[in-house]
Amino acid sequence: MVFRFHALPALLMLALAGAAAATPQYRLTLLDPAPNASSANAINSRGEIAGDWRDPLTGVQRAFAWRSGQMSVLPEPMATARAISGQGHIAGATNTVTVQGFTFRNATLYYQGELRTVPNPFSADPQGAPPFEVNTAVGVNSAGTVVGNAGANRRTSAYLFANQALTVLPMMWSSAINEQGQVAGRTFFGNSEHAALYDGVRVIDLGALEQGRFSNASDLNDHGWVVGSSTYGTGPGQHTHSFVYRNGQMQAIGDWLTDNQANAVNNDGAVVGTVQGPSGQGSPYLYQGGLVYDLNTLLGPDPALRLVSAADINDAGQIIGQACDTAGACFAALLTPVPEPAAWGMLAAGLGVLAWLRRPRRPRPRLSRCAAAILLGGAGACAMASPARYSLTLLDGVARASVPRAINNAGVVVGGMSSDYGQMLGEGRAFMWKAGQMTWLPELDMSMALAVSERGHVAGIGQLTSVGPGWFELHAASYYEGKAGAVPEAFPGDPARPSGYTAAQGVNSSGTLLVNSHRPGGDHAYTYAGGVITVLPMDTAAAINDAGQVAGASGGRAVLYDRGRVIDLGLLSSAPSAVAVARGMNEAGAVVGGATYGGGALHQHSFLYEGGRMRAIGSLEGDNAAVAVNNRGDVVGYFSKAGDGPADRHSYLYSGGVQSDLDALLADAPGWHIASAADINDGGQIVGLACRNGDLCYSALLSPVPEPASWGMLAAGMGAVAVARGRLRQRGG
Repeated sequence: MVFRFHALPALLMLALAGAAAATPQYRLTLLDPAPNASSANAINSRGEIAGDWRDPLTGVQRAFAWRSGQMSVLPEPMATARAISGQGHIAGATNTVTVQGFTFRNATLYYQGELRTVPNPFSADPQGAPPFEVNTAVGVNSAGTVVGNAGANRRTSAYLFANQALTVLPMMWSSAINEQGQVAGRTFFGNSEHAALYDGVRVIDLGALEQGRFSNASDLNDHGWVVGSSTYGTGPGQHTHSFVYRNGQMQAIGDWLTDNQANAVNNDGAVVGTVQGPSGQGSPYLYQGGLVYDLNTLLGPDPALRLVSAADINDAGQIIGQACDTAGACFAALLTPVPEPAAWGMLAAGLGVLAWLRRPRRPRPRLSRCAAAILLGGAGACAMASPARYSLTLLDGVARASVPRAINNAGVVVGGMSSDYGQMLGEGRAFMWKAGQMTWLPELDMSMALAVSERGHVAGIGQLTSVGPGWFELHAASYYEGKAGAVPEAFPGDPARPSGYTAAQGVNSSGTLLVNSHRPGGDHAYTYAGGVITVLPMDTAAAINDAGQVAGASGGRAVLYDRGRVIDLGLLSSAPSAVAVARGMNEAGAVVGGATYGGGALHQHSFLYEGGRMRAIGSLEGDNAAVAVNNRGDVVGYFSKAGDGPADRHSYLYSGGVQSDLDALLADAPGWHIASAADINDGGQIVGLACRNGDLCYSALLSPVPEPASWGMLAAGMGAVAVARGRLRQRGG
């Protein structure tokens, strides 16, 4: 009985797993029936393809786009298409032209019918012999950010072009850019030329394969995996070999003894590349699930064409490359995965099993959620349905001295001196608290830290600086790996009468800073990354995540900036005076803040925006607002109780649909009151201000602790599991 009722679902899973593990098969489609006329260079997740086409009459090369079975030639003078983004941006270049001894090529970007020229960061020396300017765009992401390679006479470099701003990258050559803005390429590290990864802040040396001195990156995916080729081995056996770089290590792909290279990788980790045959002709391969396949063996029996290259692969597993016939005529080709007959049979068998399992049956007793959790050894999870208890740790033993602002998942806390303490000392200082130790950041550069990334980048405000006789201003500042500095201004004030300030409100793991500028002409938000300022279409910004999404406010509405578009998050009230302000956001793009709420007596109320909808959270009646949300969906915020004065505030935790006063969750901390909760990390740790005896407030860290009941339920669950196993053994015997 046990086998009949419980093993069939497992058999279904095995059947489907077997189908998934079967050798892949592909259907080949020619993009252009004309022989030797076109080559496919890139394919995006929608199956749109970009490449090169040569006019058979004039011999002039042009760029093309292939969509839904139709090839269209792009406007002149674009002559080559090297990359296509998920949104359809196409990056490439014009033909190389020589006029009166001057050689040049311009990088180009094509999007929605418009062709634009990407500027060259270098200019040729007219006295050079011979002068040249060569510029090619080789990659583009969905935000329209372009990477390319440019040179003039003896100067060459990779660059990044975004929002009309050009940034020269600290690497010699670029190959690709992903959705996070990471760039793969190569550059010199000492005397060796290696594949490199630029993460927006630094260039990472990816190294080389065993005994190799040279490596080059061809592509990267959105997880930061990089593929390319490296010299491998020594002596007569030395050759160029494919690699994949992931989790900080470079690994060889395949065991070929002739030259080979990896050309592209998708977000599932599938890699395509080419192996050089003894005759010099290429043979493309697919590396998937730890196995290497010769792509020509995956086209079915006796194909009329033979693949000679594989240039790119998208997330659907579609591959583009070149296919040639026996006469030497070659064509741009698309390979599309098709299910094997065995897979269809196994799927049909699986559906039959599902139908049998779903047949009408008499209802059977069901265990409650908590009882089931106990039987499965999950009593702790059942216990956690009630709010967690918290231990209290003071970050600073001096009352009213410091204020915490943010915490990351490593438990690193940042903040700054309180205004009272700063005035007493005549200066402000930012701090970082890590592993039980508080460290003051460089005093001349940082007065308040407002945010910290998972990698330890700190964003905040610098010291007061003199900008004129009797005039002082505060400027945005950043800190990373021991170095602090000012963030450039997007909207400089009037030097004759400066006023206002800037503050770096947020920072993500790539080091992109989120800055608010407050000037007499109005409030503005912008990002600063890699030397490039990007002005955002919002008044103020509150948070930035690792995907580059920005939460903020504009015109009294909470907004979310996502890849070039601004999303209005809505309101909680239809009252004409209703407003909403975003205060925090997690990696999934869920946004929290405060919004006007209520029918008659309006008040500010906490909101959570997720799944395209804003909703009120909690049932507090006084003014309240959410200030931070972690990746589990836990929210912290503040609220006022009836009878509270303007300075009286309380803090709450909203978790699992339950809203709790943080004071009530403190374990063994009588007399303490949590006056503010500034941030919460994925471990449930909360930073804020803890007060006692009225206004004696300290920087504090709240850490979840198991309740005694949790331990008791866990013990009961373990006992229940032991009993259940014993009964199963008896039945089986």
